[in-house]
Amino acid sequence: MKSLSDIRAVVFDAVHTLILPKQSPVITYLQIAARFGITMDAKALGKRLMEAYAHEEQIDLQTEGRASENRERQRWENIVAYCFAPYGKNESIFPILWDYYAQSEAWVLPPEINDLFVKLESLQMKLRIASNFDARLLTAVQDLPLPEQIKQNVLVSSLIGWRKPAFPFFQEVIRSVDCSPEHILFIGDDRVNDLHGAQQAGMKALLLDPEKKSLDIKNRIDSLLDLL
Repeated sequence: MKSLSDIRAVVFDAVHTLILPKQSPVITYLQIAARFGITMDAKALGKRLMEAYAHEEQIDLQTEGRASENRERQRWENIVAYCFAPYGKNESIFPILWDYYAQSEAWVLPPEINDLFVKLESLQMKLRIASNFDARLLTAVQDLPLPEQIKQNVLVSSLIGWRKPAFPFFQEVIRSVDCSPEHILFIGDDRVNDLHGAQQAGMKALLLDPEKKSLDIKNRIDSLLDLL
């Protein structure tokens, strides 16, 4: 994609695209677990966290992309339970983690993002967030230095009822920006959920790939600043 001349709306994935965890989730998990007298090796916890996440992703694949608030909460409750299974169920840890990631203080923006927003808003772009997240994202972004139109237009899979890359998810994105899909640019860090999902819905799409893991992909960028 050579320019933004035919783009009317730019839609961002959330986590690891537009917002970043303030610190590694492993560190956050360990800090909260320590309140309950649990000490655990960070590497071992990281391994369990990745295993649990992968398992829950496989469960969601069986539903062909359906999503709900109840499912998202259950997903993360299962993940936390697996992470700390060697220490019992530790049901007190989950609600603290759940509430923490609903707060803006859990997240930061990429350092280059302000210059990008200045440019996009000068071009009168419609700006949105569209994420496989739950309703917590609506509150999490409110105290971050984001354009007001983004804060007021957060699309999450649990409220839409479908997860990326399901086509109904992207239909809701198109409805939200109210323009033809070929005039929408979708940016995300996942090859299947973001890049392929948006392209199959008729949108233009870019894969954010700062670690250069997908050099075989033509439509990739190293940084959001590459849009400028």
